[in-house]
Amino acid sequence: MNTKDSSRILYDSITINRYSKFEEWIDDAKIEDMYLECKSPSGPKINSEKRATLAIATSGFSNTNGGVLVYGLSTIKKDHGGLDVINQIEPIGNIRTLEMNIRNQIPLLTTPSISNFDSKVIKRRRGDTKGLAVVHIPKFLFDPVQSIVDNRFYFRTGDEFRIAPYEMIKRLFASTETPNLSISIEKESAKKDTENVWEIPVVIENDSSAIGSHVTVQIYLKTPDQCQTTNVTRFKDLSAINFGNRIWSTTLTPQVIHKGLPVFLGTIKLGLKPRKKKCTFEISIFANKMRAKKQNIDIIFNKKSIQISYKSI
Repeated sequence: MNTKDSSRILYDSITINRYSKFEEWIDDAKIEDMYLECKSPSGPKINSEKRATLAIATSGFSNTNGGVLVYGLSTIKKDHGGLDVINQIEPIGNIRTLEMNIRNQIPLLTTPSISNFDSKVIKRRRGDTKGLAVVHIPKFLFDPVQSIVDNRFYFRTGDEFRIAPYEMIKRLFASTETPNLSISIEKESAKKDTENVWEIPVVIENDSSAIGSHVTVQIYLKTPDQCQTTNVTRFKDLSAINFGNRIWSTTLTPQVIHKGLPVFLGTIKLGLKPRKKKCTFEISIFANKMRAKKQNIDIIFNKKSIQISYKSI
């Protein structure tokens, strides 16, 4: 089995087999390992202790080979070898609330922020309010991931998370060769003019120490039926050569993108049709030494402000 895919294979095996997978683990006396960490909280609230352990797990799995967190399984420590063995399913009440709280917390717990994780609720029966939450945290391919709770770097070894020693952190930083670029919509700077056209600044950021160079960004409007007027300043309009689609593109040459120094790309100008409240854009990013990335960005409009939702695709 390819180690770089093991955590994802484990997550998929749970979400395919669902509740029976946990019963199988108990029958087989499965132990926690390099890719599996189990928790049995009493409720859905994320208190300071749970937040700290989630930050450690996010950092540790990200810095190693990824892993799966299961909330709703208890373990006991066996005398031989001191291993934690899964011994009981303990469904958690208001499980969807817990899963939502976890999803909201993970991007806030580390630097760089981790957003490409997956989570799912597993129940014995569809109508149950109790269940288990399963979270997949993949290996992060860029800079080492630091917990912001205690400013430490963690790694996974055996069935434990440990603080990464200085030499390991140095090696992790030295191995960083790939930029990690993403688009950010500056909702705090968005404004609406007298003709009800929103002007929304767009910036590009780099979460990796590797410099982003030869960068091209394309913006594709996926919901043209929602918009009365649309334009993106400082971008070239490619709609004429993409019949039926609204597409804009810009290339940053010779400008490069450094970590911690966001670069302003342009301004999306949107005028919505009556009673429409949301526009969706697909944004593609191409850069030297970086695999092409795509993001779906939903912009949800209120009377005086906007809300932004990001999703990697």
